[in-house]
Amino acid sequence: MNVSAIKRILTCIAALPFLPFWHFQKLLKRDPNLWLFGSTNSNTDSDNCYTLFQYVNKNYREVRTVWVTKQKSVYDKMRSEGYDNIEMSNTFRGKMACLRAGVEFISVGPAETNKKYINGIRQLLFWHSMLLKLIGKDNEKFLHRNISKREKAINAFEQFSMPYLFNLKPERTFISSDFFTPMFASAFEIKPETILPIGQPRNDVFFSETTEDIINQINAKYNNPTKIIYMPTFRDNLRNAGKQFNPFNNFGFDQKKFTDLLESNNIVFIYKCHNHDGMTNINNFSDRFVLLTPEKYLDTYTVLKDVDILMTDYSGVYFDFLLTKKPIILAPFDIEEYQKMRPFYYDYYENIEGCVIHDWDEFIEAIKEHKYSFPSEKVCKKYNNYQDGNNCERILEYVKAYLYSASSAN
Repeated sequence: MNVSAIKRILTCIAALPFLPFWHFQKLLKRDPNLWLFGSTNSNTDSDNCYTLFQYVNKNYREVRTVWVTKQKSVYDKMRSEGYDNIEMSNTFRGKMACLRAGVEFISVGPAETNKKYINGIRQLLFWHSMLLKLIGKDNEKFLHRNISKREKAINAFEQFSMPYLFNLKPERTFISSDFFTPMFASAFEIKPETILPIGQPRNDVFFSETTEDIINQINAKYNNPTKIIYMPTFRDNLRNAGKQFNPFNNFGFDQKKFTDLLESNNIVFIYKCHNHDGMTNINNFSDRFVLLTPEKYLDTYTVLKDVDILMTDYSGVYFDFLLTKKPIILAPFDIEEYQKMRPFYYDYYENIEGCVIHDWDEFIEAIKEHKYSFPSEKVCKKYNNYQDGNNCERILEYVKAYLYSASSAN
């Protein structure tokens, strides 16, 4: 038995004393008018939960809300914005909020708040994007398809001794289109009728008048240039190997050609890496090359709504950006290698519409020859049932009616 397996077993044994309290929580009476919110994302502004949290605080005072976070930077930021209903997850007040709240809104999983103190809470899930690649149970089955009996036994011991690590059991899940319903049902092993294709809260920003300062600064400095934002997804194999994705060191990237393209065509190129990656390996080699860093707490989606072109690969941001009806450049530079580590639910080229490039030379050609085009109305409707900027209102009205009817039935 290797060292990693021994450590996992010891961790499981150490967790056993907490088990009785975990199961005891089911007996606690929770307050249906106390709603819990949280996020794993340090850039809360681009998060579904944070958007709904703001909307509920402003428009539905009949309930009390509390944001619970592990991140001091998020706590300080929200305090500076005037929120006093925020707690650190490992404090006494944070744990008590998790034990007392009747409802929890989550973007990825219960670890966003304090996963050890929410047994019995009613979970309402957004997820953080719509689906192209395998997630949840589907991805677990793919990753564990060839594991040994010993590994299966350790996994079973983990689920028994630390059930809070696997406590994602949403009563309702909110998505953007019924196209994704079968995938969410499979990924989370939930009934299709519990999945509501009525929108994602953060996408309401695409219909707002808000503009980030950085966009105003870029427009003023470069006389309203063409703004391209590049948002690649994360790579499991690199993260597991402790590496970061740097597309500017691969795929035929030529710094001089790229910089000349930006200058000769009055373009500003904005790069936003995935949250699992970092910026430490990216050089800011031109004034027209802008890095969006989490430390600045920029609202990425507010920036996104005012750019002219999105460039992405396998990220769910593709489905959101369709709401702008602006061009999308697809950069599946490493698609064959990527699908070896995380397969797709459906054929990429048949379902994802956009100008496809395979390296940086093709990117330069696409820009020079304007090969990109506006998305069709058919594909916009395929992935977004609603295109009206009223997702928060629609979701809140549903949640109010659903919780009321459920409490009445009890």
